[in-house]
Amino acid sequence: MDGAKNLKIEVYYTKNCPKCPAAKQICKELAKEFNLEYSEIDIEENLIDALQKGIASAPTVLIDGKIVSRSSVPEKEKLIKIIKGTSNG
Repeated sequence: MDGAKNLKIEVYYTKNCPKCPAAKQICKELAKEFNLEYSEIDIEENLIDALQKGIASAPTVLIDGKIVSRSSVPEKEKLIKIIKGTSNG
């Protein structure tokens, strides 16, 4: 981890989650737009990791290791504000 320059956006999802595809799409677009590291994590396959981070619902979005959206499709504008606020410095 290189600090604020290389922010990471993570989407925790489940295979049957109806909101997850839209959440993943928004996060993929932002990762590309802001040159962020991006990953998708299946909650069911990574249950211990998810629970240790306090994640039990999908979709859950983390930016720089902090939960910024849970159980809903995140608003793109809200995520942009968080990304810009986190990357300052």
